Amino acid sequence: MPTYGKYTLTPDQVNFIQDEMASVCEGVDFELGFDCSGSMSNPAEPGKLRTRFEVGRDIFLALAEPVMAMDDKIGVWAIKDQIRSPFRSPNYFKDNLGSVDDVRKYLNGLICGGGTPLREVLELALERYINRLKEDSNTKSFNLVIVGDGYDGDVADIIQNAAGRVWEITR
Repeated sequence: MPTYGKYTLTPDQVNFIQDEMASVCEGVDFELGFDCSGSMSNPAEPGKLRTRFEVGRDIFLALAEPVMAMDDKIGVWAIKDQIRSPFRSPNYFKDNLGSVDDVRKYLNGLICGGGTPLREVLELALERYINRLKEDSNTKSFNLVIVGDGYDGDVADIIQNAAGRVWEITR
């Protein structure tokens, strides 16, 4: 049975969650955000070998499966500090992943480290959606699902600002 942190889910529970996700996913664009900050390399539970990253990856893949059943491709945001230089911009987003196996391969290539720039990634994700909405008013609704081990900060102002901009575009 799959174990998520201190929780063990039966196959029936996993199926129930996936069915509920499938009903929520219909007619919506999904992007998934995954925390790969340094703290994700810590054990998920004291004395255990599985890391928060491994547990988060398993949860993330369980979420990706029903999303992939509704959308032919999804995007994944890697939430971690990136190496910055004047010649290279941060690359948080991987688009057009066409299968759960593609998502798995992408996640397995990530390395934990640095902080959790959730504000920056959230701003980029919402700006990307708003730009799509400006180009095509028939753009599907947008959901960003984030899997991580926590964030010390507030993002309400970013969400409120984006909601106001979406309302201005769609009214």
